[in-house]
Amino acid sequence: MKFLIKSGITLLSFFLLPTAYYLLPTTYAQVQTITISPPTADFSLNPGAYAEGTIKIINDGSEAISFEASFQDFIVDNPLGIPSFQINNTSERYSASSWLEVSPSSFVIPPQTHQTVNYYIHVPSTARPGGHYAGLIFSPQNSSSLSNSGASVNTNIAALLSVSVNGETTEKANVISITGDKFSEFGPVRITTTIQNLGDLHIKPQGRVSLINMLGSSIEAKNLPENNIFPEASRNFEVSLGNKFMLGRYKASFLGSYGKNNNNPLTSEFYFWVFPWRAFILAVLMLLAAILSAIYLKRRREPKKPDLPKAPIQ
Repeated sequence: MKFLIKSGITLLSFFLLPTAYYLLPTTYAQVQTITISPPTADFSLNPGAYAEGTIKIINDGSEAISFEASFQDFIVDNPLGIPSFQINNTSERYSASSWLEVSPSSFVIPPQTHQTVNYYIHVPSTARPGGHYAGLIFSPQNSSSLSNSGASVNTNIAALLSVSVNGETTEKANVISITGDKFSEFGPVRITTTIQNLGDLHIKPQGRVSLINMLGSSIEAKNLPENNIFPEASRNFEVSLGNKFMLGRYKASFLGSYGKNNNNPLTSEFYFWVFPWRAFILAVLMLLAAILSAIYLKRRREPKKPDLPKAPIQ
């Protein structure tokens, strides 16, 4: 019995004592010195059309900075939505850098002041319908490292411009996968939905991921984050669903849509299990210990039977 009690205490300590995680503190010395506003701009234009816009660059630092402006095409070919600038882009399908002009193209911003830059878009009459993308890049001439609010290109900052040329285009997208851990001990459970854009324009899909239990009841539902998916690219959308204590088989059901009129459907589902196996083992051990303790105490309380004289051996 002493062995059983000691073993039970050891197991209880294993399951109940918290685990200590020691994280080494990391210090990041980042000082924002340059702000670009707005960091993105969207245009919907006809072939041969003209448009213009402005960008404000703010120098929050303590010294003057000189800039040179330029243009580069960019694409997004990763599921995280990070733009990749193309210095020598040979494809004209999504190119827009040759359509842009800027004024002034070089300038100096004194400390604690800003510079307003005008840019102009001239869409060729022969432009292919669909999405075209370019970055308006500002390269500092007297600084090797900057912190900024725009998309960074080495030590540069950039505003991302997207031009949707009107015309006959293809809208097509599908859900590549909806995944997560197939077995978890506790919730909430992180669900990742990957959507691929096979059309000619960038899309911003909308939708909800619902958590449904074994009885078919919806426990919780969350909207997807609103992010663009560029042509010929896919993107991951993550949501966390459920509570800490969950038990059984669950279904994550995604229902969404995309397109100019937001009327093209997207659906998918994913099944997984949540079972707190350590808590279950702990409960079984506690129940077993209680049963053994009850049996032991009952035997101790029972009166001992008197020893009867043995009959002589004939």
